[in-house]
This record gives sequence, C-alpha cells and structure tokens, in this order.
Amino acid sequence: MNMDFTAIDFETANGKRASVCAVGMTKVRNGKIIDQASWLIKPPHGFTTFADRNIAIHKITEADVVNAPSWTESAARIRDFVGNDIVVAHYATFDKSVWRQACEWSGVDFGDFHWLCSRDLARAHLGLQDCSLPTVADSLGIKGLDHHNAASDASVCAQIVLAIAQRAGVSTWVDLDTVTPQKSAISRSGRPYSSEPSIRKSDLPEPNLNADPEHELFGQGLTITGGFELLGRREAFQLAASFGASVQLSTTRKTTILVICDENPHAPGFDLRHGTTKARKAHEYITERAQQIRIMSETEFYVAVGMAPASM
Repeated sequence: MNMDFTAIDFETANGKRASVCAVGMTKVRNGKIIDQASWLIKPPHGFTTFADRNIAIHKITEADVVNAPSWTESAARIRDFVGNDIVVAHYATFDKSVWRQACEWSGVDFGDFHWLCSRDLARAHLGLQDCSLPTVADSLGIKGLDHHNAASDASVCAQIVLAIAQRAGVSTWVDLDTVTPQKSAISRSGRPYSSEPSIRKSDLPEPNLNADPEHELFGQGLTITGGFELLGRREAFQLAASFGASVQLSTTRKTTILVICDENPHAPGFDLRHGTTKARKAHEYITERAQQIRIMSETEFYVAVGMAPASM
C-alpha cells in the first residue's frame, strides 16, 4: 500500500481552540505505521485555564503541564515530525483550528498542512450514523482505543484510514479519492462540506434589542458568506443577533457588515469582485451606491462575539 501520511490529535484545556495541552502523532509510510510521538503542552498565555469538563474528558490538569514545553517549541517539533505529509485527523475541523489558533495567538508561523478528515471518510465509506472515533474503530474491528489520550487517538485515526483504504481495495490516496463519494470529505477551500440544513428567512433570529447599544454589532445588518471553521451558520446568526445585529441571508441595501469565511478578506490581492455572489453584490453596493459595508473576517467575527481575545 503506497500511502504516506501523519495522523494527529490535539487535546485542549478548555473550550478555546488555542488552549492546546497535548498532541499525539502517528506516521505512516507505505501503509505501515513506522513512528509515533506524543507529549503534554503548556497552553499559550491567556488560554491556560483548565475547565472541569475538559479535565473529565482527557484527565489532564494544570499541574500536569507546569513543566511541559510551550506551544512555540511544540509547534516546531510537530512541524518537523510531519514534514511534507498529508495530515489526517478525526474531525479535522477541530484539530486544524487548534493548530491555526494556537499559532496565531502565540505569534508563530510554522505554515499549515494539507488536512484530511478520517471521520468524513468513514461517513462516506461506512454508512454509519455515528462517526465518532470509538464507533468507527469498533465497526472496523480496531482494538485498544484509549479515547482522548492523544497518542491513542492519533494511532487509531491512522488505522481507520488504512482500514478504509483496504476495504475499498485501493492502495494510494489518488485511488481512495477516486472511490470516495463526492462532497464527503474536504471541499476546495480545505474545509469539510457542510451538512447543515438550509436556512430560511423565517428561521432567522430577531435582534436582541436589549443588547449593549455600544457593541460593534448592535444595529448592524449582518450577512455571512462561506463556511465558518468553528460554528454552524445558524449558531453564528444566533450569536450575532444576541448582540443586537439584524441578520440577513443575502447582501441587501440594509447590509452594513459582510462576514467572509474560508479566506482572509484583508489579504493582499483579495478582491470582492472575484468572490461569492454576496461578495460581488457588496462590491456593487459599495462602489455604485456608496453604501457603507464593513468587510469582516472570520477571526474578527470571533473576536466580536467573544470567542477569541481582541488581540487576535
């Protein structure tokens, strides 16, 4: 089997993705596990609180990481271990956001990886309703999972990918991609395709008129284009409305904020004219009607609704 990749799993101290406290990695060469690595991590400054819920899940406490390496040191070690491999994780959206947010908050840049999701591969190939790591492992006869132990999770994730490839009768990533049903794993943007039901206008929440009138979202007409990495769109709309925003399904004459996900709208070379329908409509209103529309990035939205520190 000619499949090379690294499986990875992160654990976090609390509900913030930047609060990484452990990593496990399993390296595969030619369809065989050849190396493994795992260690505890001291979460980045500002994300060091260990929530009871997280401790109950992974049994890691603040005392356990007192002498653990920092995220900066750990990220460098992870980068060296992974090299140029494809990185596979079970629910890759989570692990990908841990990597990105921990790096961003720590002020380090070790680049990113080409991510694939073993959970989405399992959903596509196994037809399971529950695609949690224990259920998928059990369905494939994979034993020995110590769930939420990062080393064990990464090892089982790697075994899941190899087992799915074997069941599909393929030996390369190209062949596996060929036999995987479309819209089952990763989209062109690198994020999982959304299975969230479509939202109708009648589903939109009303703005909270009792919210802080000084908040940056209060009284704004807000719409979203693209898919959030950390939120479902319904949840994002509800959060925005809770701060007093009037949420919208499309860009209209009442739009004052357009949240752009999947890419950084403040990056050099970004052009609304080459974006989604909502982005192009925003460009039209801005240039032809002098409408004031703030272009907000996904990270800026997280900051606005309190999901990330303002310094991000």
